[in-house]
Amino acid sequence: MKKLLLHIGAPKTGTTSIQEALFNASIRGELKDIDYPAHLHPWMRGNHRFVELLYSDRNRQLRRYTASSLLASLVTRQIVRSLNKQLPEAFARSDSIILSAENFSSLPVAAIQRLHDHMKELGVDETAVVYYVREPASSYLSDLQQLVKTSGNLKSFSKYYSAFRQNIERWASVYGDRLIVRPYDSSLLHEYDVVEDFVHIAEQFFGRELSLTDRPRANTSISAEGMFILNEYRKRYYPDKNRRFKADTNMLTHILQKRISFITQNRPVLKQNIINIVQANHHENLKWLKENWCPDFPVQPDPPAIADATSAEETGALTVDDIIVTRSPEQTCKLIRYIMGNTDRHWLASGHMNRPWQPLSRYTKFFLVPFHFFRRWFVTRLLQYRLWKLAHDLCD
Repeated sequence: MKKLLLHIGAPKTGTTSIQEALFNASIRGELKDIDYPAHLHPWMRGNHRFVELLYSDRNRQLRRYTASSLLASLVTRQIVRSLNKQLPEAFARSDSIILSAENFSSLPVAAIQRLHDHMKELGVDETAVVYYVREPASSYLSDLQQLVKTSGNLKSFSKYYSAFRQNIERWASVYGDRLIVRPYDSSLLHEYDVVEDFVHIAEQFFGRELSLTDRPRANTSISAEGMFILNEYRKRYYPDKNRRFKADTNMLTHILQKRISFITQNRPVLKQNIINIVQANHHENLKWLKENWCPDFPVQPDPPAIADATSAEETGALTVDDIIVTRSPEQTCKLIRYIMGNTDRHWLASGHMNRPWQPLSRYTKFFLVPFHFFRRWFVTRLLQYRLWKLAHDLCD
């Protein structure tokens, strides 16, 4: 019997940590006869996010990874050709398969049905779908940490909506009780860890023990001071470029995610009234979740009392300080000055620059690599100059 364990997210629920652990275990042979396809495509290092292109027309998502819409279209066709070849081969190798991608959670019903039918064509007899749900206020803060990397405009907390109910209903309409919903809460997870929790589910589903020696912790969160710096940077230099990655912001984010031991940074904490507002707006859906899918999920009997929204939100001019209570202005200035003086040591670091030519031929790369290094040098100088201006305005 061929079994498929499908991990569909949601975003910001430890998905990358799970994928890194499975990828490393697959490379080391720790999964034994369970196949976690590690190299379906060069851009899919343990993350099967592009598999959805086989079922849903979302070419626009590639704009995050590529330089232009034309290149996105070309890369999409190349990825689809690769997947149409590699995916059947992966399913032919083993009777136990795991696929993981957080963007699966938001697929429309028609795309979920196409995925279901395709898995049947590949010989899958039994499927289990795993979905993790994060408490809405915590999810809002996590979304903010992602948003400040690409936008100067912060998301309204009174209008924030977590679509976990709609995601569950869509997947349940196709997979029914084969959908497993788990709370993303360390106190409720197996061994208090999301990777351990997923491995436990996999062991029960496949009926065998897994021994993963590596437990990576990916996607390091940004401090309250880092969030403020990124938000001010985007507001000043990219006021009209919302939800678009920029090379200098990527480099700044890369540095802010590193641990700097001699600068005290504070973990971001939402103001209590904002927590109450977000929880109150989701109260009915949380009760539905607890009653139907996740009886252990912590839900208050009544919605919390809330005060009026801030005047800043009413005018659409939210700042990090309107939302977060833990930022230190003094440490913020120290952090800006540190980055100004240490940017050079990061400019050759990998992982913080977009590389749209990854899937191209080695001959094309031969001409593009010198341009790539010059671009990094230029972006480094641009970031240093802009941070100097920011420090002059905020700290002097």
